[in-house]
Amino acid sequence: MKLRVADEDEPGINLTPMVDVVFNLLVFFMLATTFAERERLLDLELPFASATNTRAPEPRELVINVARDGAVWIDGRSLQGEELTQVLSEAAARDARTLVTIRGDRRGYYDEIVRVLDVCMQAGLENVSLGALTDGQSSR
Repeated sequence: MKLRVADEDEPGINLTPMVDVVFNLLVFFMLATTFAERERLLDLELPFASATNTRAPEPRELVINVARDGAVWIDGRSLQGEELTQVLSEAAARDARTLVTIRGDRRGYYDEIVRVLDVCMQAGLENVSLGALTDGQSSR
């Protein structure tokens, strides 16, 4: 009669590192969708640009959305005239190097974008850029 010798340890797969990775990915995607929410507040179609700036944005950023009809939005608020000047002047007083991105609808009126750019310069904001998409990005 043949006796069976018991194996010391059966080989197994440790799932703990895989579970950790899955939870990290879950947290990452939850945070990424939260930060992308302000980008989807308005239905803007951004123009395309072939050159891109790959450096990471600075922590303080002010995003100004200019809608097709010329309405100006900052952080979900519609601002016109003196309100816009006031908000931009306050941002410049806090830090003149605050990154300002003007995102204008590509089918909107360009004079409204230039007016917002002019108000930024008058307020003393030094770091102003125009938002555009590269070839591989979606406009929504």
